[in-house]
Amino acid sequence: MKKMTFSQVRESWLNFFKSKNHLIIESQSLIPKNDNSLLWINSGVATLKKYFSGVETPPAFRLTNSQRCIRTNDISNVGVTSRHHTFFEMLGNFSIGDYFRKEAIEMAFEYLTKVLEFDVNKLYFTVFEDDKESYDLWIKLGIIKSHIIKCKKDRNFWEIGQGPCGPCTEIYYDRGEKYDFDKIGEKLFFEDIENDRYIEIWNIVFSEFENDGKNNYTPLARKNIDTGAGLERLACVMQDVNTNYDTDVFVYVRNIMEKYTEYKYDSNLYFERNKDSIKILINKAFSVIIDHFKSCIFAISDGAIPSNKDRGYIIRKLLRVSFINMDILKLKDSSINFIIDAIIDTMKDFYPYLLKEKTKLYEVFKNEYQVHHNSLSKSIKQFIELTNNEKIDEKQLFTLVDTYGFPLEIIKELEIHKDINAVNFILEAILNKFNYKMKSIKKLELDFELFNQFFEEHREISKSSNNNVSGLDRQTKNLINLDVVSKFDYNAFDIKQSKVVKIFDQDFNIVEEIKNSPGYIVLDNTCFYATSGGQVNDVGVIKNSLIDNVIKSPNGQHIHHFECGTFTLGELVDGKIDVNRRNILSAHHSTEHLLHSALKRKIDNSIKQEGALKSPEKVTFDFHYHKKLDIDSIKLLENDIKEIINKNQNSELFEVTLEEAQKLGALAYFEEVYKKIKGKLRVIKLGDYSIEICGGTHVKKTSDIEDFKIIKLDSKGSGTWRIEAIATKKLINDFDRTIKKQTLDDIKKFISDYHSIDLKDQEFEKLIDKNFDNMHFIELKQYYDLIKNALNVIKYKFEKTNQENIILNLKNNLKSYNELVNYVKLENIDRKILMQTLTNLVNENRNSIYLIINFIDNNYQYFLCGNDEFIKLKNLNLQQFANLVNSSLNGKGGGRFNFVQGNFNESSIEKIDSLFNKIMGELK
Repeated sequence: MKKMTFSQVRESWLNFFKSKNHLIIESQSLIPKNDNSLLWINSGVATLKKYFSGVETPPAFRLTNSQRCIRTNDISNVGVTSRHHTFFEMLGNFSIGDYFRKEAIEMAFEYLTKVLEFDVNKLYFTVFEDDKESYDLWIKLGIIKSHIIKCKKDRNFWEIGQGPCGPCTEIYYDRGEKYDFDKIGEKLFFEDIENDRYIEIWNIVFSEFENDGKNNYTPLARKNIDTGAGLERLACVMQDVNTNYDTDVFVYVRNIMEKYTEYKYDSNLYFERNKDSIKILINKAFSVIIDHFKSCIFAISDGAIPSNKDRGYIIRKLLRVSFINMDILKLKDSSINFIIDAIIDTMKDFYPYLLKEKTKLYEVFKNEYQVHHNSLSKSIKQFIELTNNEKIDEKQLFTLVDTYGFPLEIIKELEIHKDINAVNFILEAILNKFNYKMKSIKKLELDFELFNQFFEEHREISKSSNNNVSGLDRQTKNLINLDVVSKFDYNAFDIKQSKVVKIFDQDFNIVEEIKNSPGYIVLDNTCFYATSGGQVNDVGVIKNSLIDNVIKSPNGQHIHHFECGTFTLGELVDGKIDVNRRNILSAHHSTEHLLHSALKRKIDNSIKQEGALKSPEKVTFDFHYHKKLDIDSIKLLENDIKEIINKNQNSELFEVTLEEAQKLGALAYFEEVYKKIKGKLRVIKLGDYSIEICGGTHVKKTSDIEDFKIIKLDSKGSGTWRIEAIATKKLINDFDRTIKKQTLDDIKKFISDYHSIDLKDQEFEKLIDKNFDNMHFIELKQYYDLIKNALNVIKYKFEKTNQENIILNLKNNLKSYNELVNYVKLENIDRKILMQTLTNLVNENRNSIYLIINFIDNNYQYFLCGNDEFIKLKNLNLQQFANLVNSSLNGKGGGRFNFVQGNFNESSIEKIDSLFNKIMGELK
């Protein structure tokens, strides 16, 4: 069998099937395109379903790929087993109505035995019990019968209910007895026992039947081949290492990580029968961080972002689990970027786009780490109180998570590592992060099923989509069952003598009164808008208490949150919202409607809103479109909305049924939501330009918006785009005075830096020959990025030229002390340049020794080196001369027998020259 790196295995697969007339399909985004059935792309065939179903014609009828995938159903097994990952690559070859069983089996056999040079006697196969043709084909290729097993439908027939289906054949590889600890032998394979000896490396599905959903099968008009081979598994087998986590791509990253932690990964642990729980924990921590970081790097680069739902929730969970494992290894947040860099280094040959995403990845990871750290820091005191009791139960843990926001992911780590030594190790690592000490827990008496039951009940009644509301993720049935009458007045900015009809404490317990404490109140009549429909809440004052958040209960009442207040059930109170904030929110909400309309009218009528945010700072609008809008399209949209603002169109309100709203032509993309709303729906019509069902607040006339400016256009991945914009003169003036001015100043600084460099570049000068002051901001930002990147290239060229000149000058000034030693004295030369020069010198002339003395920053540096074989031949050890320099000149330094370096600050030139003349004289 050949030895191959991870990248070489991938390349060999694609090249082999290319030679068999397969078209190589680029690995697609992890975010499914136009496929709501999947959260992530989780297999090689997932991106090709449209071709197999006949919805689209494939670019070729033979295809091959290496598809990036995410699966999180076995997340708890990552780092525990040999082969579980959340991120992996699936190698595939596919036939869409072209070749079938015979060719697929023959190509698989040829690739394994001829290209990868597998020993055929170590290959094992499964076939469907009724698939005589596959069985005979393997026999014909020389596979002995005892290495083939006929299996029932549950193991070797691929189907998911109604639709195309068919039998499959699996290929296994026997890694040998050393992976069979109990010496069970072939029984592991034949009885499908979980093991690390017989590894499934390939599955070929013969899609040849149609299931009508009632298990009635008819032949497909067009038969297909769908195969999958895990790249990580193949690399593990090809490199003959213990687990997937011992392959080259993982080892490279792990070596980087080990530079920043006192702990080491123990690859020999795999073969130990009585494994130490702490060693297991440390090994797992390394693997989890690399695996989860890799998932997040690819997911974020493909357009996903951390959030509290769907894909974003998965990313946030993976990151938080990673951060906990970083704490276990005592890895500081400063090591995050180095881990990201290392992972990208292992993948950039096949995924070069990752390099462009580094800055974004740094920021997202850093922000998520800070959120996690802050959450932990706020609950750490309560956690210490529990651990100091030397005993924790599930109710206490649930309270810790539910009430104090302690990270659930830490509890899950305790659930995985039930050994008390591992538990104490985890807890101590977390507390040490905050310089706290804890007593060791003597016994962990936790019913995790009961804890999970508590948590699932809690999650079912938590209905909030507002991530910033303190306490809302702790909703209880008291909110679910809230039935008091509470009305919201869209037109009022203040309330007089409104009745307090319900009071909750911070944990949503019902109380009769609250004194100088945080909590929530419900009023029979309110003017405070609750966060919903993408519009954030109003803030203001009720009875001298600051209302900082307003949330909507499951039954529609507006729940007002305060950090410190005194209220009694049934009392009458006055209140007032922040009117300026409401006006901006209304302007932004109306602007969002106008932007939606403009996109449909000016760009493409099929465009629809996929998400929006209306905050006091900005309005965002997400939509799908097949290409990025150019600057002319941005200006077209902006000018269209400005014209509508200047036309002073009226805003009209209609309260109608859903059917009536649709007859009016109102946009209603969330019909299932509207069907659940009791009573009439609100329809907002802005002049003759926009009409939508909407529960938000809006301007009375379009001139109230005052002005409009698009400030950003970002890709969210998979053809999804986000426009960010601002309205009102104040926000736009503030933006121009700060953000735009800073961008202009930075561009002018870049240009000034260029002129200070003695290296002219015609392309750069064309780039800066623009009137930046009058540019649209999005165009200005594009030029900012172009100029910044171009300047960095020029600086690099300039520095490289300088380095080359310095190196050339250094070589020209070398002097021969004798036939063996060359030396030179220098001043103010960068150490990196010296190291590079010495490497070149030693490679160019292997029969010389080089001595360099460099005076820099009021200090002397010395370097003494030669080719290692030559130094051995001369029976020399340069370390003894380093010791001589250190003792004679009060210096510091050392190295290997053929390369030493150090520094000293001796001021006597005579003493320095005398010593080094003595050293060169002894080098013969």
